[in-house]
Amino acid sequence: MRPFILYLLFFIVLLSCEHKSEYQGNLIPRDSFVVIMADMHIADAIYTQYILNESRPPFNQGILYMKVFQKHNTDRESFEKTFDYYARNIPEFDLVYDDVVALLEDKNRSYDKKDSLDIQP
Repeated sequence: MRPFILYLLFFIVLLSCEHKSEYQGNLIPRDSFVVIMADMHIADAIYTQYILNESRPPFNQGILYMKVFQKHNTDRESFEKTFDYYARNIPEFDLVYDDVVALLEDKNRSYDKKDSLDIQP
C-alpha cells in the first residue's frame, strides 16, 4: 500500500510540474491581456451591432480579431495560450475579467461624456 501512495504522489508532482512549464514564458503579461480582452469585446460588439441591425458586416469577425492582435503586437497563438492558462485558473480569470469590465466601463463613461451635449452656461 505504501509504494502505491508514493507512486501516486510522485505522479501528481510530475503532472503539476509539467503543467506549469507548459505556460512559462509564453503568456501575454496580465495587464496587456486585460486590454486585449477589452478590445476583443469591443470588436465583438461592433460585429454584433451589424447583425442586430440586420445588415451584413462589411468584414469578417476574424479580421477584427486580427486587427486587435496587430494593435497589441501579438498573435492568435499567444492570445489562445494565455486565454487557456486563465481558463484553467478560474480564480485568476475572475480577477482578469473584473479588470476587463472596469476598463470597459471607464471607456463607456468616456464615450458618454464626449457624446453628451453640454448646455450649461
